Order: sequence, then C-alpha cells, then structure tokens
Amino acid sequence: MKETSRFEQAAENVFQLMKQTIPANTYFISSTQNDRFKILEVINFEGGCHIPSEVDIPVEDSYCNIVAAHQKPLLIKDSLESPFVNQLEVTSLFNIRSYLGVPIILEDGNVFGTLCALDPKVNALDEAHIPLLEAYANLIANTIELEGIFSQLDLFKKQTKKELNLARRLQSSVISKPIKEEHVIIDYFYSPSSSLSGDLCAWYEIEAGKYGAIILDVMGHGVTSALVGMMICPMLKELIVEDSDPYTVLQSLNDRILDLFKEEEGIQTYVTALYLVVDTNNQTLEYMNAGHPPGAVIGKDTITLLDDGTVPLGILNDFPNKSHKISIDKESSIFIYTDGFTDQIFEPNNSKIICLKEELLVAKGYGGSFLHYFQQKLQAEESFQDDICIVTIDLKNE
Repeated sequence: MKETSRFEQAAENVFQLMKQTIPANTYFISSTQNDRFKILEVINFEGGCHIPSEVDIPVEDSYCNIVAAHQKPLLIKDSLESPFVNQLEVTSLFNIRSYLGVPIILEDGNVFGTLCALDPKVNALDEAHIPLLEAYANLIANTIELEGIFSQLDLFKKQTKKELNLARRLQSSVISKPIKEEHVIIDYFYSPSSSLSGDLCAWYEIEAGKYGAIILDVMGHGVTSALVGMMICPMLKELIVEDSDPYTVLQSLNDRILDLFKEEEGIQTYVTALYLVVDTNNQTLEYMNAGHPPGAVIGKDTITLLDDGTVPLGILNDFPNKSHKISIDKESSIFIYTDGFTDQIFEPNNSKIICLKEELLVAKGYGGSFLHYFQQKLQAEESFQDDICIVTIDLKNE
C-alpha cells in the first residue's frame, strides 16, 4: 500500500474544507512552473466539471496562467462571457462556467502554482470566497515548503549515513592486523556504539619476540571523539617502534595531544590509555596506565591487574612517570579493554573490578580463547551503550 505523502494529506484536508465553505463541485491544485500547467491533486464531486487527474499542457492554455502571471486571484462568474478564457479549449472540454483561482506563493516570493474551485454552473462563486481560498492556498504553500525541507533532510540523512559508513570502514582499516606467531597471538574485538568510535587500539612487533600494544579511549563518543582518535592514530607506530619505553611513549603522546588543542580556546579533551610492552624472550611485561580501566594478566594460578597508573593524557604538561615491570608466565593471557566493555556486561551498581576477575576465571575454564568467550557474551546484547574495544595477547610455550 502506497504511503500518503504530507502534500497529498494536506490536499485532501483542504479539499474537504473547501467543500464545506465554497459552493463549487470541483477543486484542484496545480503547478505552473517551467511554463507547464500540471494538475497535482484534483477532486470532482457529483455535478462538478470532471477535471482529469493527469493534465500536463502549456501554461498559456490554462486559466491558471493568468493567476500565476499576475500573482493575484482570478474570479470568473461565466467563462463563456469572459474574453480571457472563452476561447481556451479547456473551457468547453471540461465544461467550465464558474472559476476562482488563487496563487500558491512560496516563502521566497515565487509562485508554485494555483488552488482553484470550478463549477459547470454560472455564478457559483463570488468575491466573498476569495479570502477563504487564499487561506487554503497558504496552507498548501506551507505544506510544500515543509515537504521540501523534509525531502532535503531525508537526502542529508542518507548522504550522512553513507559518509559515516565510509568513515567507519576507514577507521576500522587502520587498526593493526591480528598477529599469529609461534609464541604469541594478538587479536581484538572492536565495535562502535554508533557509526564512529573514540576507541582506538594498535600493536606492533618492536623486535623479535617483543611487542608493543596500546589501547586508548577518547573522551565522549561519536564523530568528535573519532576525529581526535584518527588524529592520534598516525603517531602510534612511530612512537611505539622507535622507543618502546612505556613512559616515553605516553609522555610523547600526551605532549602531542596537548599540542593539538593549544590554540583552540575552549576546546579540551582527554584520552585514557594503557600501553604495554610484552617481551616473550624474557617473560616480562612493562606497562603504564593513564587513567584507563585496569587490564589483566591471567597466569596459570593468578590474575594480576594493570591498575597502578596516573592521569589521562591531555591534562597535565608535567606528565608523571608511573610505569611498572612485572614477570609473566610463558602461557599467560593479557586482556585489555575500554570501559564500554565492562559497562555493557556488568550491572551498574556492582564493582567492575570484582566482576571482571570473576568473569575472567569463568572464561579461563571455558576452554577457548578469552576473546571468543567475551565476543559470544557481547553478541547476545541487542545494542551497545558505548564504544567497545578489546585486545587479547595470548602467549604460548611451544
């Protein structure tokens, strides 16, 4: 079933009002643009002129040409006696004797077309009906304006969605590719709450058996945070590969974030980050946490939280050194994430840290990878309240 447009609904309502207040049996709305006279909506009651629903003729062959040209109402009490229209073919073709037409004038002053009342009887219409028809024409004009606005909004919405989808693909494409090597597997789960995300993750092999991995969360979510994230992204590989020291990497990143907004008065953002260096040769992990949710190292018998840290990036010029180094098992798993993950799967009033530890123990007994376990839990959710990013690093003793 075809959906009725706003214009069609407005035309139907106006025709019903005209039937109650103007003594004619045929009404129509026309367009007179581009030198053509087109019937857009018409209703013929019993005893009317029976104007066809589809009329498309040169505008000079219509009564409405006079209305549109002068931008004034035209009242004809007897078409056969009027020198303006008695020679027009439509007069006899449609048996028009009484006619009243008013221009439909848009907000910019241009004439869109006409609203007309017609009848095969002489003197069916008079001057008293002109103000009524003009009021109805204003309603039609307002509807046309709104229809145009809604059409533009719909077009803008479709174009915006198309561009956001493209931006989302571009954003996803810059995430590091999973690493699957003899002694280490690095994989991830990434899902924005809307089209774009302020979450960001990356990892690189610094040297044989040594890997740097970082996860970041830009304040907020959506387009703004995604843009900040995309500005940060090109810096990561250079910082991590050239100098793997956690403090040096985050200090450099902090300086660059501050530099991005130093000349933008009133604009401030911050970025939480957790950066770690995994050395599979020496079974060590160095990390620094800048205001980020604590990651976890799941060993054979223990779960160690990477929670001791400092303030987020982009706040302090004098960035404090809170880096740490710990030993890890040869078959440890490292689990880092953004806060959208814990907010999504744990109840708001519960301790996220306690819940995370408990869930990691359950996941450990699951038999598969930690990433696969949590992917299954997240896929059961209908929607995500915030951006979610998870990175897992699984060490293997083979």
